[in-house]
Amino acid sequence: MIKTIASGMRLLVLVLVIQACELYCQNEGQNWVFSDSIGIRFNSDGSVTQYMTNVNGVQRHGCAVISDSNGDLLFYAGGSGTNHIPYNNPNETKLFRRDHGLISNHVGVLSAGQLLTLQHLLPADVIKNYYHFIHMEWEIGGRHMLLYKSEIDKSGDGGMGEFTLNKRVLINQTTDTLLQAMIPVKHANGRDWWIISHQWGNDTFFVVLIDVNNNTKVLRQKIGTIQGIEGQTYNGGNLGFYRYDSNTDKLIITNAERLFEIYDFDRCTGNLSNSKNVLPPIPNIFGSRETFFYNALSPSGQYLYVVAYDFHDTIFRISQFDMYANDIIASRNNLFSYKAINGSEMNQISLAPDNKIYVVCWPDTTDTTNINLPSRYYLSVIEKPDLPYPACNFIPRGLWLNGRMVHSGLPDYIDYNLGPVDGSMCDTLGIDASNNGVAKVPEIKVYPNPSNGNINVGLIEQKFIIYNLIGIQVGVCESNQTGEVTLPNEIPDGIYFVQTIPKNKDIQVRYSKIQILRNK
Repeated sequence: MIKTIASGMRLLVLVLVIQACELYCQNEGQNWVFSDSIGIRFNSDGSVTQYMTNVNGVQRHGCAVISDSNGDLLFYAGGSGTNHIPYNNPNETKLFRRDHGLISNHVGVLSAGQLLTLQHLLPADVIKNYYHFIHMEWEIGGRHMLLYKSEIDKSGDGGMGEFTLNKRVLINQTTDTLLQAMIPVKHANGRDWWIISHQWGNDTFFVVLIDVNNNTKVLRQKIGTIQGIEGQTYNGGNLGFYRYDSNTDKLIITNAERLFEIYDFDRCTGNLSNSKNVLPPIPNIFGSRETFFYNALSPSGQYLYVVAYDFHDTIFRISQFDMYANDIIASRNNLFSYKAINGSEMNQISLAPDNKIYVVCWPDTTDTTNINLPSRYYLSVIEKPDLPYPACNFIPRGLWLNGRMVHSGLPDYIDYNLGPVDGSMCDTLGIDASNNGVAKVPEIKVYPNPSNGNINVGLIEQKFIIYNLIGIQVGVCESNQTGEVTLPNEIPDGIYFVQTIPKNKDIQVRYSKIQILRNK
């Protein structure tokens, strides 16, 4: 019995390692390239290495970066030039390879003069060396926002990469004008990609499926609150920022009209459901009210960090919201506020591979000595984003950029390692694909999940150990004759592992990940 339990513990450790790898081993996201030729590599030991990219100009707003499976830089894209003093270069977006030259055959991928706010580089088929470049841009001479896909062959141009498919329109923009809002989410087969976007001025989502063979399918669904309530105007109400929480399968939305909404997202079907309106939108955002811009989610999904801007006082605020709270808005804590240099400027916030959240802050000051004020020569850092304020520890000058200035954009967080939903109708790759060939640890089928503290495990009169995410035992419980379990009341809301205690040596240890959410 002792040996069996020890074996079970080893399996639990394996589970924890797999879960930790989902958080820490984002090798495709290992590099950031942004702003004034700044390159950062996030190392596996938690350290960062900075380097110069030798790119002329300042990368502004959206930028996209992708590395190979070893964490070595492959491609990146970013806006070069800005109309903000002291930079006066024309606005444009460029596409670069690892030696910082332009990717071959890039002509025709982007329209002249485009400064992209939203762009992503995604692995399409790494075995065949293909990658997607997904971006949104304005239609030339029109007011339609277009969603495009281009394809890069990594093996082309002597192994430096070249575009082989340029500007394929994913959604017909003649009738379907999109918000400046999109997010890629891995399909439940662990291979294909969903691209979630939204129509402007109504309640219609577009969810585009891109499969490994470059086939696409567009799903249209009416659900939730109107996004872009003022319609197709240039007042900033078309800006939205989406975040997907793989712990709970939630899509979280904030936008520049202060809309705050939550949905369930099915990675298998692409279906959105159970919309919850946290805050309604407000019109006239460039007037005298607060608006939400970029957001970032903590690794566990419990805390959402939002960059908010008050147009009346021209004050930026970095706020923390507890997504597990009964009243999410009442849970708000402001980590920091500062007077902005440019009142209408948006500042990016992003989760990094080291599980810290980094923020671009532009304070209205030229003081370079006060460590309690942000500086454009630093990234601000939220060191422990999974802890409540003030333990999350916001550091105004967290990462020195070696004398280079940061602009508004940072690479967006993408969960490249999100694997198959094992056992589902969408697990078309087989269970070994999600664990890199490691034998799968048997799971308990637990429902409902999230749970208010009462679950059904389908196992009769079975004992269980509850562990937190760092492997510390927090409770023991037992199922009744119908397979129902009541989790100990002293265990707070959060995400845990449930592991069986075998009745004899012939019964294999099983586990599940469960979210306790008593006040949902």
